Amino acid sequence: MEERFGIYTRVSDVGGREGDSYGSSETQEAVCRQWAERSSIAVPADAVELDEDVSGSVAHEERALEKLLARCEARDLNGIVVRHLDRFGRDTISGAIALKRLNDCGARLVAVEDGFDSTAPGSRMLFNMKMAVAEDYLERTRQNFKAARTRASKRGVYFAARAPFGFDRWDEVFPEYGTRGQLLKDGRLVVNEREADLVREIYVRRADGQNIGQITRWLVAQGIDITKSGARSILKNRAYLGEAKDADGAVKKNAHTAIIDPALWERANAVRGEYHPRDGSIAEKLTLSGLVICDGCGKRARGGAYGRNGKRTPMYVCTNPRCEARAGMKAEKLHEHVGATVQEALLNRDPYLGAVLEGDSRYVEAEQAVAQARHNLEMYRDNIEIQEQFADDLPGYVEGLRVRKDAYALAQDALRKTPRPGFGDPDEKLTVEKADRAFYRRFIEEIRLRPAAEGEERRVEIRFRGQSSVKLAEAACSRGSAHPI
Repeated sequence: MEERFGIYTRVSDVGGREGDSYGSSETQEAVCRQWAERSSIAVPADAVELDEDVSGSVAHEERALEKLLARCEARDLNGIVVRHLDRFGRDTISGAIALKRLNDCGARLVAVEDGFDSTAPGSRMLFNMKMAVAEDYLERTRQNFKAARTRASKRGVYFAARAPFGFDRWDEVFPEYGTRGQLLKDGRLVVNEREADLVREIYVRRADGQNIGQITRWLVAQGIDITKSGARSILKNRAYLGEAKDADGAVKKNAHTAIIDPALWERANAVRGEYHPRDGSIAEKLTLSGLVICDGCGKRARGGAYGRNGKRTPMYVCTNPRCEARAGMKAEKLHEHVGATVQEALLNRDPYLGAVLEGDSRYVEAEQAVAQARHNLEMYRDNIEIQEQFADDLPGYVEGLRVRKDAYALAQDALRKTPRPGFGDPDEKLTVEKADRAFYRRFIEEIRLRPAAEGEERRVEIRFRGQSSVKLAEAACSRGSAHPI
């Protein structure tokens, strides 16, 4: 039987490198394929895995290499081939674990240009030596790059992954300076004049006393996609003063052109919003935090205390400035609805709720099997295309219909014989405040909250875990809608 191998290639840093010394993924793959052809080994089309811009020190579980290791353990592949062992990894411990997994399942590791084969005598010692050398090389490379970064930071190079709002990176303005070596030389910040005008306006508005919410809404109106957290970070970023930090965290002044002056910075950052001490009393009342979703934008509603003049009420509110719905509801009102609805679900012995509370999913699975069998029967019976296919074979169509009817009947019979999960005795009235947050997270997937304009009876929709999009009230109560808001 012909052996099947997977090919693994890895490039630590693609950048703009090229030339004979650059081991591109295509070059690595070509070398591996030549070896496989000489050795009469097959390489399936879906057994070539590539990692780009991934260090060899990254654990194999977090790389594409894991897919090939798993296929070897499943006996789908007989081994893995790489160009060099340092493509397999640069960490002695992680590499040894990966090699042991291959040895344990009888698979091979071949490094073509290192002359390494894990089935050869002395291969383990050679592997450990190669891994140690690769790990040492990686450490020296890191130290050299850190030193180069420190020297570059003293020239004003800005090393954050993205330029702050109001700036562009030199390599973004001039793409020909985009490789890693040139970036160390030329990766300084340059002012983006349009954004810089907005940054200055942000600081002026804050210095005049506007709060973060007002500033954020103004920015959104200008077409800037930003959150309150983003606006707050702009006011705290000292890059707008022309400062940058080097690799060791030391501050370099005049690293690039400043957008605002120190006086405006001080005035803006001297403004403080109204202080409300957080003693945990409000958080304790927001038991449904993390479960409430604004139906308008799909983002989680924030739980907090809202109001003025010392009268602050616990609420769940959508704070997304780009959301038109901005749904919100008093915590007391939402808690009353959720508690009453879940209480009724308990009294009606809802199977989804019971499956989660008792850890018994047999009844729910049996219900789903009935629904699937009914769907299969209806699709076969009512599909015009299927009827046309059996136009000249009526007995065949009848036999297919009988098989699906029998499957439906069997599923129904299995459901009747499956015990419903137990619930205990829910005599005591359930309230949201009385149950802890973990209790609700066990069986509620999410609570969709709509704005008041939608109508009181449609404001809240509760979705169970295990249900795709079924209202809890509809699933639990044969009488229809329970406890409308």
